[in-house]
Amino acid sequence: MAVTPDGITVYVTNSFQDNTVSVIATASNTVTAVIPVGITPFGVAVTPDGSTVYVGNVTANTVSVIDTTSNTVTATIPVGADPWGVAVTPDGSTVYVANDGANTVSVIATATNTVTATIPVGRFPAGVAVTPDGSTVYVANDGDGTVSVIATASNTVTATIPVGIAPLGVAVTPDGSTVYVANEGANTVSVIAMASNTVTATIPGFSEPIAFGVFIGPPPVLATPPSGTACNGCSTAPSRAR
Repeated sequence: MAVTPDGITVYVTNSFQDNTVSVIATASNTVTAVIPVGITPFGVAVTPDGSTVYVGNVTANTVSVIDTTSNTVTATIPVGADPWGVAVTPDGSTVYVANDGANTVSVIATATNTVTATIPVGRFPAGVAVTPDGSTVYVANDGDGTVSVIATASNTVTATIPVGIAPLGVAVTPDGSTVYVANEGANTVSVIAMASNTVTATIPGFSEPIAFGVFIGPPPVLATPPSGTACNGCSTAPSRAR
């Protein structure tokens, strides 16, 4: 699932039988819409401005593009076989899609909703995550126990990092220093230092971890209301991030 940046709406993929995306309003925790998409939707990501949702449809080999204003599909993009993980760059210009069945990553330009590059990676890529500065993409390759490191400037693989057996989920810390990889087959989590692209720790004690998700960043600094009083229970406006 994916949450809009304002925290108001959650988008959940219903992978089996339904082939839909459920829309949840967080204020009431109720489903407000159900959106038909492609066959076997799985990975989902929201653009930083909250305007668009991208959904990887595993069996259909496509990505559905949802307009959050109308909660309708506005485009369907052909990608590689079995698209799993989906991630959007912080500037909202690019979407990276891990094609598990093609051993590739599709690069989508959000301005045109077209594939602009296809990057060969490891076997059965699943999870994908973008660093906070948008410079690097990390892809967990389930089939060969590695993580591919992609430089977004060139859309090429610059490093391949051995991790545990069957890595699936991958996430980057908000400060961009560390990557965590859930190794389903090894029952471990690998910790990667971004500065060196090496594994600095392996954490045991899990049971088939998957962990598709993202870290929650620091809250925005809130503007002081005109009265200058504390903001408990009152409306506030975000000023700038820390």
